[in-house]
Amino acid sequence: DVCMAIIKSSEWETSLRNVRIDHRDRRITPFRMLIKKFPDVAEAVLDKCTTTNGMDSDDRRFAVSFNFELVDDTYTTYQYGNDIDSLASNSTLESPFDEDGFLLDHAEPYTTEARELKENHPLMLMVKYKRLNLLAHPVSISLVKHKWMKYGRFVYYSVLIFYMVFLTFLTGYILTARDWASVEKKLNNSLMVQSAKEQHSCEALKDEVDLTDSVFVVAGKWVIIVMAVINIMREMFQFYQARLNYIGLENLMEWCCYITAVVLVWDFNDCSIRQNWQWQVGAASIFLGWMNLLLFIRKFPFLGIFVVMFTDIFATFLKFFTVFLLFIVAFALAFYTVLRNQEPFSTPGHALLKTTVMMIGEFEYDTIFNEENLIYPEVTYTLFVVFLILMSILIMNLLVGLAVDDIKAVQDQAILKRLAMQTQMVLDVEVLIPETLRRIQVVAKKEVHPNARHGLFSRLFGDFQLIKTFDFVLDDEQMNEQEAMRRDMTHLITTVEDLQSQNQRLRALLIALINISNNGSKGNSDPDVSKYV
Repeated sequence: DVCMAIIKSSEWETSLRNVRIDHRDRRITPFRMLIKKFPDVAEAVLDKCTTTNGMDSDDRRFAVSFNFELVDDTYTTYQYGNDIDSLASNSTLESPFDEDGFLLDHAEPYTTEARELKENHPLMLMVKYKRLNLLAHPVSISLVKHKWMKYGRFVYYSVLIFYMVFLTFLTGYILTARDWASVEKKLNNSLMVQSAKEQHSCEALKDEVDLTDSVFVVAGKWVIIVMAVINIMREMFQFYQARLNYIGLENLMEWCCYITAVVLVWDFNDCSIRQNWQWQVGAASIFLGWMNLLLFIRKFPFLGIFVVMFTDIFATFLKFFTVFLLFIVAFALAFYTVLRNQEPFSTPGHALLKTTVMMIGEFEYDTIFNEENLIYPEVTYTLFVVFLILMSILIMNLLVGLAVDDIKAVQDQAILKRLAMQTQMVLDVEVLIPETLRRIQVVAKKEVHPNARHGLFSRLFGDFQLIKTFDFVLDDEQMNEQEAMRRDMTHLITTVEDLQSQNQRLRALLIALINISNNGSKGNSDPDVSKYV
């Protein structure tokens, strides 16, 4: 309440220019503290940084102006105080921006440490503390979109194209390269193939089979190696920047993809035919390669939302997987016990796999119950009926329900998560670009026209879908109405609390009167009523 009263005062900008350095030499500002402790007050601050031109919200000339000085304060210079002397940390210095909102020549960043600039950025703190309501605010969205349009999208699409070239050559290599199993099948001569494998040479096979390598095998091998090494170096640099925050499933998949790709194309002998173990490594490499592409497009403007929705639903399934696995194990072991004379259930592993496949409707009823003799028909039929009810009907429908239940909420959540990923990416790019280029892109304010029309290219690659979020920007009249409603609600809560207190006192008085009446009827009237109250 105290913080909200300060924000509502006429000196709210002065109060937010307080800055100090903590014991870890990290910059602390009131707005950063509000993000961490009081996100509702931080949202009120962002509302203060939003103004309109007074036009109707449906008018094409309608414009919204955003002030980024508090949200993007890298070049805001202050006189630092410390934790002990908080008064010394007060500062009302002049803004490092000119009247047009562009950075002054003498303005400098508050630190030269790139990692500190990223980790302590207000937008990054919103991501860290999961303040999705603040990330979804028009001020935050406009700032992220500004950074995305100026340099973030160029870096993202460059990395994406680079990776797609790598994946194209890897896919071409898998489709055109040969392994010993396919050569043996084509020759139908296992002795000749075995001899060539032992000699680590393909000379004896040239007359029997065409061993001419395609472009993807000859040139693609070196393209894959060079691009994989470059990507590995990029991952190492990211690890240096993020430290322990780098550790995650996505980065692990990228490392495995690049390493397995190099192992697949590397020639360990004079023969271009891949060893059996190399071919199996290649299967893992091509799978991880396409899965990584799926993770890459999560930040894509109009496709990323669906990938994020899938990951959310997959996370929900993983929570249910333990219960799901227990059902499968129970029925698999039961079927193995009574049907072990049949090939699909001959081992516990086969029984687990067959039971899992049966869940999607592939029962093969005739094969199990008619073509083969049932040793224990009563138990087998009972187990099958129970399996049919529990697994095929209840569990499968439960999985569908978990996936599609409240899909609108999942979609809204996915939009904010994609915005958080995009925020992290633009901040990563910002600390890597040269200082001269970064200074040109920093602005203190920005005017947005939500109802303006944009070309097809801009809508596809400019991420203008975020413009729709500006629909909930409130004008001054609406904000005053909300403020009045908030005051009325506060007054109503106070009135209800007073009524509750009066009811408690009235109840105590009634109990006292009843006790007096009872005592009076017994001849023990007590004139002191106050002790019952």
